[in-house]
Amino acid sequence: MCPFSVKFYKTMRKDVLPKFGDDMKLVVYNYVQTWHWTSAVMAKASIAAGQLAPSRYFDAFDVLADLREKYTEQEMTETTYSQIVEELGTALSSEPASIPKEDFIQLMDPRNDLHSNLLTEVKFHTKYGRQNSIHITPTVLINGLVDNSISSSMSAEDWSRRLEFYKAQKIPS
Repeated sequence: MCPFSVKFYKTMRKDVLPKFGDDMKLVVYNYVQTWHWTSAVMAKASIAAGQLAPSRYFDAFDVLADLREKYTEQEMTETTYSQIVEELGTALSSEPASIPKEDFIQLMDPRNDLHSNLLTEVKFHTKYGRQNSIHITPTVLINGLVDNSISSSMSAEDWSRRLEFYKAQKIPS
């Protein structure tokens, strides 16, 4: 999980979304950076949590974002995929995410038939990123368009100005 994406996400969750409420919808597409092998595991974990409990997706994402530093390839060199899944399952099973641990582990298990549903969604997220020429994270799309002026270092005030600009645009319906 990209540290800059986590920084961006936390600002959005804590400071921006509460201010804009129903005027804004946050959609997260997990774009795996293949040179960071653990990002694939974290992306699959995020998507699995969303499949198992859609209404608690952002609670689960909060948990994973808070664990990001523990799950870098440097930290996980001696850890197996199954060990990581077990640990993430334990973390996600507690409040506020409350994802059923056994269901999570089963969905994350490549030997399980349900895993193909998870991979289908991972592929969708990847195709979405490729279609939009995403090469770095975070990349932010607003109203379907990449906005390269957005940075993970933007403050809540910066976001407010940027989003007010977009709100003022008249999009044909």
